[in-house]
Amino acid sequence: MCRGQPPRQTGHSQQITNILIRIDGDHAASEAYVTATLRFEQDGVRRQATVLGRHLDRWSCRAGRWAVDHRHFVCDLDEVHDLAEERLRSWGHRDRDDPSYALFAFDR
Repeated sequence: MCRGQPPRQTGHSQQITNILIRIDGDHAASEAYVTATLRFEQDGVRRQATVLGRHLDRWSCRAGRWAVDHRHFVCDLDEVHDLAEERLRSWGHRDRDDPSYALFAFDR
């Protein structure tokens, strides 16, 4: 799973934690732990992959704004398994049908 990309995702969730940052003038380096869970269909089978790894980033401050110059992803663990059935009834969406759009629509 850490090598290559799965087919088109039908759902995903990603968390970034334990961020370590070291700054030296206008340059910085950071390491952040990442947990990503991806759902996709492959060869007619619904699958779920969980990937645990780290973003290793080099940063620079340009015109007063910090930006990532280079990102390297290190995969520490991964797991892929088939999904037997739908378990949740309320799925998030990767578009404006997601419930968060209605929650933050204050111009009703």
